[in-house]
Amino acid sequence: AQVKAFGSYYTGLYLPTSDIDLAVVGTGATSKKGQVDELHKFASAVKSATMVSGTSFKAIGIEVISKAKVPILKFYHATQRIAVDVCFEQHDG
Repeated sequence: AQVKAFGSYYTGLYLPTSDIDLAVVGTGATSKKGQVDELHKFASAVKSATMVSGTSFKAIGIEVISKAKVPILKFYHATQRIAVDVCFEQHDG
């Protein structure tokens, strides 16, 4: 699997209040149900993480939006003070 950035942060057109949009691709979760299941697993990992690549990590406001056209995981990276949206198998978000 790979993590790819897209949206305003990726293009450099973001504002200080913009979020980071990430897509996890190559997981094999091609159905909406599969993507939602993977998002819930990922949400559990995000909840329990305290360190990422040697850097302090704390996520708050963790929420899986499963009813959206493209299911996403939303959370706020409290250490870096930025909102993050994650989707699975959506190459362009």
